[in-house]
This record gives sequence, structure tokens and C-alpha cells, in this order.
Amino acid sequence: MNKVTMAAASIALALGLVGCGEKQQETKVTDTPVVTAPAEKPLELGIELANMDSSVRAQDDFYYHVNG
Repeated sequence: MNKVTMAAASIALALGLVGCGEKQQETKVTDTPVVTAPAEKPLELGIELANMDSSVRAQDDFYYHVNG
């Protein structure tokens, strides 16, 4: 290996070891008030039958049958 490659590899190794050797700072836990969210209304899932047009047959025009 030539000198430039050896120097670059040494610098990369040194920087890698320095980066791995740092200790993380300990975080302090403080008591915070607990905020509760209001209860949400459950979702209403399914098909709304009020929007359907029963005067149109589904075989004739499905879009108008379902959407009115």
C-alpha cells in the first residue's frame, strides 16, 4: 500500500473510533402533567342506505343506484 492510502485508512479508522467512543449525555426526566384527550366519537362505517336510489335497478345503472 502506498503512503496516501495508508494515511487515509488511518484517519478513517481514527475518526470511526472517536465517534464510537463518545458517551451520550443522560437526560433528566421531569414530571409533566398528564393531559387527557377528550373521547372521540366512534366512526360510523358501512353503507348509508339513505343515499341509495331504489327506483333505479342496479343492473341498469349501478352508479345512480348507489349514489342516488
